[in-house]
Amino acid sequence: MKHMDKTFARQNETVGSNYIEITLAIIMPPLAVLMNRGLTNQFFICSVLTLLGFIPGMIYAFFILFSDMKDDKLAEDMEPKS
Repeated sequence: MKHMDKTFARQNETVGSNYIEITLAIIMPPLAVLMNRGLTNQFFICSVLTLLGFIPGMIYAFFILFSDMKDDKLAEDMEPKS
């Protein structure tokens, strides 16, 4: 029972975090990528794309966020169920 409670809490925390990151991806795309991936090449690419045009930066930020969400879901599905 405790395992289910921890899993449920982790999912709720992730859902809330996802909403914040999606909102930031709309308002300020590089900040959303920075929060999601840290100070990596993806952040600098998103910053340059945002400076060149806001829409390309926003599209790239969504690509980074949703690819990360997909990877988390795949990893969760691969975990053994006990």
